[in-house]
Amino acid sequence: MPVSTLLAATGTAVTSTATGTADTGPAAALSAAAHLAASAPSAAYEPEDGDGAMPLPDRLAGMWAADQAAAPAAPYNISLAWRLVDGADRAALSGAVQDLARRHPVLASSVRPHRGEVSFVPATAAPALETRPLPTGQDMEAAVRQEADRRFALSSEPLLRAVLWESGDTAVLQLTTHHLAVDGRSAELVQQDFSALYAARTGQGPQPLPAPRVRRRPAPRTP
Repeated sequence: MPVSTLLAATGTAVTSTATGTADTGPAAALSAAAHLAASAPSAAYEPEDGDGAMPLPDRLAGMWAADQAAAPAAPYNISLAWRLVDGADRAALSGAVQDLARRHPVLASSVRPHRGEVSFVPATAAPALETRPLPTGQDMEAAVRQEADRRFALSSEPLLRAVLWESGDTAVLQLTTHHLAVDGRSAELVQQDFSALYAARTGQGPQPLPAPRVRRRPAPRTP
């Protein structure tokens, strides 16, 4: 089954109601912090100190502070959802989520103070696909919207949530991330990578080239 069929959007991208469109706001870490290179294939950031942590640049540190002040709202969530065609390979979907997090380590990071600076730090648990039955009496759109508006526990939770909603013959895949990790352009790259990774898992496409490893020191913080 072609992945383009699997991920054919039956609706528009779902974003948190407080976010507006997914391509507003400052550039996020998938490009600015070099977890993704500006051009494909992406580059995985490899910090100099080897502990997997990287301080947020000033513009993202400001976003983090604004997000903390906005609780319990979730103004920086970005969420995409697709209705799956019959026969979608659940195991391949789950594997593609894991592959995506390995390819883009920022998606498997939490955000918390580390060595005196707010930093991307590898989360305790990697992102994983969670299958959920649609709650009784709730329609799919409402369930997807509620998940899109659910706050991230930034200090412990990875910056990617993957949910497979199921209701009878209907299945919807939802990927939710945070603006600290993804902006409008990098969300498109994540979607493209996920499509390619799913296609490779199902034998419908080649295995994507590994993300090149680069070593870069974080940009100096503004005094």
